[in-house]
Amino acid sequence: MIFRDFVKYDLEFMKKYRSNWSTIHPFNLDEFKISINSSSTLGKSYKGSNICDGKIETAWVEGVKGDGIGEWVKISINAYSSLAQYTTTPFFIYRIGVVPGYAKSMKTWIENNRVKKLLVIIHSPPPLAPHEHEWVVLRLNLKDEMKVQLFDIPNDKQVGNLEPMVKEIWLKIEEVYKGTKYDDTCISEFIAIGGFSS
Repeated sequence: MIFRDFVKYDLEFMKKYRSNWSTIHPFNLDEFKISINSSSTLGKSYKGSNICDGKIETAWVEGVKGDGIGEWVKISINAYSSLAQYTTTPFFIYRIGVVPGYAKSMKTWIENNRVKKLLVIIHSPPPLAPHEHEWVVLRLNLKDEMKVQLFDIPNDKQVGNLEPMVKEIWLKIEEVYKGTKYDDTCISEFIAIGGFSS
């Protein structure tokens, strides 16, 4: 789905299901802090924090020579819900979305590299439910389409950590679609969607 339509859909979904959150619309949580680090960046205009800013016109652009294979972004989420005072409140991610190129325009999309294969690692600190999935590793095969590409995390890989409500997500470029003009690899947006119901 195109990004604009996804943002509208996500907003309505979060309003309807109050025990859910997304990196675009985290308002169902009392607190939501996100920090982002990257292995490299092309410059201030293309910093890692662009990847979760809710704007399709911006992008994280890696800053090494060549196609950026192996470059990464680390997204750290720290949240709080007042429900945690009264009940066990698992904090989990069940869906992720990626816009795997520079989607400011069709021109920026085509001229720059787009991500073809993305390694995603989600870390949930203990205590956990279930206990055996502190680290979840996913490999996404992305289409060369200027859209939000959504992936459901299998039920047996969804991990709820109890307290603190913290997640760390690593994104690593493994393969690219080549740009027609530049060898910079870009990601316009990464979205995590989850729940925190007891």
